[in-house]
Amino acid sequence: MTNLTIAFEYNELSPLFRAGQPLSEVSFLVGVDGGVKNVQSKPPGIWNGEKSKMLWKVGTLSPSGLKQGKIFAKFDVEGQSAPASLAIKFAGRGASLLGVDLTTDPQSTVKLTSSFDINTGKYTADQQEAE
Repeated sequence: MTNLTIAFEYNELSPLFRAGQPLSEVSFLVGVDGGVKNVQSKPPGIWNGEKSKMLWKVGTLSPSGLKQGKIFAKFDVEGQSAPASLAIKFAGRGASLLGVDLTTDPQSTVKLTSSFDINTGKYTADQQEAE
């Protein structure tokens, strides 16, 4: 069993956030190796068994609505496994994200904690051992 937690937050220091503009089309994609037999997640995601990837379409983050959230998933795998890279997709002119963490078992994590400005982008993070 491999557990995955993705925590995300719309950066309140972003000029776009301060202007009241949303981030749209927010989604997370993570690959999982090791022969996944079953997947459970909250919120529900889309599992692609051929590509061994899980997709979550979060939708829109906005100053007046959803600002942050968490995704939890359990992957029933054959043998040893760990999530691979995490891809984040979103649209929002001048937007930034803060505090995107990918936590897996056993106690490894990926953190994107600095604020960065983007126009529209796709960003990936690879798994690293926790400090």
